[in-house]
Amino acid sequence: MLLVVFAMIGIFCSSVLPFITIFSASPPIRIVSLLIILFIGITYFKVIKQMTNESSLLFLALPVTALLFIYSIGRATFLTFKRGGIEWRGTVYSYKELKQKRK
Repeated sequence: MLLVVFAMIGIFCSSVLPFITIFSASPPIRIVSLLIILFIGITYFKVIKQMTNESSLLFLALPVTALLFIYSIGRATFLTFKRGGIEWRGTVYSYKELKQKRK
């Protein structure tokens, strides 16, 4: 559970927060946010150019897609606890089964 929380916080801080803090009243925070967004943009442009034919401007949707990803992680975790395991293709694998297979 702790790993899920850290993952959700990490995704939020790295992919959503810079797009929010760029509107900060503090100039140093704005500059750092701009640099982070610029670094994310450069990385996205390189990756998208190499792997797809899609527009590199898709990185502007990153905050929205990151929030959707955080939601899906949270929902999957909630459903896993609610069901007592993971459901895959109509079969529920309990925590006990999953832990035994990991050993």
